[in-house]
Amino acid sequence: MTDVLDHIHDILEAAEKIQRYTDGMTRESFIEDDKTVDAVLRNFEVIGEPRRTSPNESARSTTTCPGRRWPGCGTS
Repeated sequence: MTDVLDHIHDILEAAEKIQRYTDGMTRESFIEDDKTVDAVLRNFEVIGEPRRTSPNESARSTTTCPGRRWPGCGTS
């Protein structure tokens, strides 16, 4: 359970960072600022990471799938 709470904390922290980094920016100014784009993308990766390593990961990995015939199946 602690791992799940840690993941939730990481997600909330990353979302707050994205909001803080982009506050007051227009779409155009965001696109032109490589550092902010990189920082925001990194925090989206942090948000997505707990899902890939969730407690249900073992259940997903034991499911049989036809491999490359289905996009995204067995490629994470």
